Amino acid sequence: MTNILATIGNITSNNSSIKKIIKYTNFFRLNLSHNKITWHEKVSKKIKSQFKETIILVDLPGIKPRTKNEKIINIKKNQLVKFHYKKKFKLSKYLSIELSNKLPKSKKNYFTISDGKRFFKIVKRSSNEIIGKSNDKFLLEPGQGLNIPFSNYDNKLQEKKYLNSLKNLKKIKFDAIGLSFIQDEKIIYKIKKLFPSKNIISKIENFLGLKNLENIVKASDAIMIDRGDLQAELGQLNLFENVKKIVNCAQKLGKPIIMATENLGSMMENNIPSKNDLISIGYSQQINVDTIMLSEETAINKNYLKIIKTLKKILKPKKIKKKRSLVSDKIDNVLWQSLKDIKNCKVVLFTKKGYVIDKIRTINKKLELFIFTDNIKIYNQSKIRKNCNGCLIPKFNNKNLENFTYKFIKHYKKDIFINSKKAILLRVSYPSSGMRANTITILNYKSFL
Repeated sequence: MTNILATIGNITSNNSSIKKIIKYTNFFRLNLSHNKITWHEKVSKKIKSQFKETIILVDLPGIKPRTKNEKIINIKKNQLVKFHYKKKFKLSKYLSIELSNKLPKSKKNYFTISDGKRFFKIVKRSSNEIIGKSNDKFLLEPGQGLNIPFSNYDNKLQEKKYLNSLKNLKKIKFDAIGLSFIQDEKIIYKIKKLFPSKNIISKIENFLGLKNLENIVKASDAIMIDRGDLQAELGQLNLFENVKKIVNCAQKLGKPIIMATENLGSMMENNIPSKNDLISIGYSQQINVDTIMLSEETAINKNYLKIIKTLKKILKPKKIKKKRSLVSDKIDNVLWQSLKDIKNCKVVLFTKKGYVIDKIRTINKKLELFIFTDNIKIYNQSKIRKNCNGCLIPKFNNKNLENFTYKFIKHYKKDIFINSKKAILLRVSYPSSGMRANTITILNYKSFL
């Protein structure tokens, strides 16, 4: 079943709300672009102290400029607004709004606010300020992002900002790190060295990220598709094709995919989802994404519980008539390609580094996996993959691996054989060099009684 990632915000940071949400997902997101670091420390400790099996993703503030207004600002149609970064305030005819970061380089004559929702025509710009004419009337909420299409962000500044943010995470309990506006793979490898046990989730959101798509996906543990920034950076009409490119590349390399941005945004004001939201989530299910993310829906909206309940119902698999498993037909063909046709049969893996999981996902992304690992990073990653369960076990006993393996299979037999009386034990040796499968063993429930 597709997983749910719930963003925790001011509305849902209390004990009561967390207990309600945990019934529907154990995957939480803390967006460090909002609230103080002490707030995130308290919330992460609150979650982990009560629910140790949860996964917490910390989404680091990226290089994208955000408005620093603390209160809602009323913007009028055709109003001239000056957005500036570290510039001394001077009385002028313009409404002035300070930005959190330096403006990126771009040759376009317009920019947008709030994930491309609000359009401004550029009247004047310099390296530290931009004056735009608003296309419509709206209320500017605090901390909204500013996008200049086809921008080139400063990688050194991005790296500095990430590393500074990571220094402040010592008191935050977390399992995964979210990186925005990744333009190449270098920063990913640097952060992996600093946090080897954490999963790195990268967002590809601009033209340089798409240009270096494959290298970024290879370096990452998972990919998040932020459709808001992707649309604002590369144009509305290009959104669908760009999403397809990222999905195809991630699935080709067997990486988990998180689909983000307004998945059930319509329910923030209505009791039922819009047709567009239902079609969008249906598409995400059709292309087999691993996780659907709820952002503002669960962070700042009082209707959060109804929203997450609705999403759970939408994602619930439809009952289908079980077909005869092809395991017996493939038992003599111990080849990777034999996994292509296997259905209705769980694959059991014992893995230390997780390379085999990516390999299997490139062959048959619908296979249901049960993973035993002594690696906390791989264990946490199993929780954000679709059709995947994981179990953290003690250090592998290589001296008596056979008994060690069957001991854990017997202990977890109810979870492994929940939908079928047969399962597959796949043993893989030296996965990083050639991805060679050694043995496929058919497991029968009766053998473990």
